[in-house]
Amino acid sequence: MLHFALFTWICLFLCTFSGVSIAQNYQGYQMWNLPDGAIARFGKGGFSQGDRVIAFSPDGGLLALATTIGVWLYDVETTRELALLPGESRWSHALAFSPDGATLASGSVDKNVKLWDVSTGKEITTFKGHTDRVGSVAFSPDGTTTTAAGLGDKSAKLWEVWTGENIAT
Repeated sequence: MLHFALFTWICLFLCTFSGVSIAQNYQGYQMWNLPDGAIARFGKGGFSQGDRVIAFSPDGGLLALATTIGVWLYDVETTRELALLPGESRWSHALAFSPDGATLASGSVDKNVKLWDVSTGKEITTFKGHTDRVGSVAFSPDGTTTTAAGLGDKSAKLWEVWTGENIAT
């Protein structure tokens, strides 16, 4: 406890005499302790596990990153955070943008697939039916169908995006 208090006072002292407010330091903490050449720290929270926890939008302008506190959306050019998509589960294992980049699909340990409106950060719908965590999601080339593969139940499901109908398993 003494160490924490000392650290806090040192930070206050440095902030006071450097002309930087604590709020500015908090907002800029993504810049602290970065490796040489790094310009930002993405994904507050721990990174989720899996090979599909990061996705670029089709135009390359957005980056989605699954973390332990939700899915972050970033502007690639500025590295600025645009939104945090928390959802039901804090552990998304799979991300995919729709072909037009307007929708993001996330699959997670809660056995569901969520569709998100990228422009608003709001959840559109949830597809349920897997009996184990979802490890992979994808959209059809025309964006009308999404699919997800369950890790433990070893099944793939197809959904019609706008009606939510489970087309096939």
